[in-house]
Amino acid sequence: MSAFGFLTSDVQNEFSETYLETDDDVDGADVYDELMHLEREATEWLESEGVDEANHAFEYYAECRYFRQDIQMSIPIDVENLRRDTGLAEIKDDFEARHDRRFGFSLDAPLEIANLRVIGKGTIEGVTIEEAEPGGSDPSAARVGTEEVYFDGAWRETPIYDRTELRAGNEIAGPAIVVEDDSTVVVQPDHVARVDRYANIEVNRGDSE
Repeated sequence: MSAFGFLTSDVQNEFSETYLETDDDVDGADVYDELMHLEREATEWLESEGVDEANHAFEYYAECRYFRQDIQMSIPIDVENLRRDTGLAEIKDDFEARHDRRFGFSLDAPLEIANLRVIGKGTIEGVTIEEAEPGGSDPSAARVGTEEVYFDGAWRETPIYDRTELRAGNEIAGPAIVVEDDSTVVVQPDHVARVDRYANIEVNRGDSE
């Protein structure tokens, strides 16, 4: 399932850089330019992953702290606001409000942006699961012979089935063996294997009723 999830999940990656500038030394336009540089890196990566441009999405963050302090917090950024004169002030207001809620105090000090970060996200087409050809409950068309197999202390004549010939809806009463190129399914006595609509084999204890 992890391989299937990898093929069907949206993709995401983070791109960051050390910035180390205070709100006394830079303005919103400077921060905007740096974030756009990171966005271009994220865009190139999404394109390399085969994500169509229409499915690109980005999140922007500044890792902020008071100047000469160690406590650092990640502040989400609306990049369009950075183009206005109040852009950096909004980031500082957000930082100070979060800092006060978490630690109970604020300082009269410049805001230092330690790092800038862009998260690039993309929706991918993934894979399509096709339904298996229906075939009713009778699996006899997939039967390729019998073998003597040891079950529960005795040898029993056991039907052998070719998995590639099984169809959705087939039911196989145990004991039975289902073979294919890279695996074997053993259906124990008093068990029933059923082929679902995606050609998965579900084995359960009990009869076929």
